[in-house]
Amino acid sequence: MHLSIGFVVPTNYNTPGEVVISGEKNAVKEASEMAMNRGAKKVVELKTQGPFHTEKMKAASSKLKIELDKLDIKYNKEIQVIKNIDRKTIC
Repeated sequence: MHLSIGFVVPTNYNTPGEVVISGEKNAVKEASEMAMNRGAKKVVELKTQGPFHTEKMKAASSKLKIELDKLDIKYNKEIQVIKNIDRKTIC
């Protein structure tokens, strides 16, 4: 969404009543004010260093993929990896 002063998008739906947004600082501020004016109970600014989880990271992601594809990554199959959501082993 492009507001009058910049770019902002929802980036994480934590719960039905809690949504994380990301984008340009002034646009995030404007969207936060709009949310409060429409009944949001609280807005918390998270201190981050980039527009993570947005299309603004697409170019960097593409460049990183090229570099990662050059690596021959091996893992030890005897070490369990457990998801923190449901504690199930994934490998």
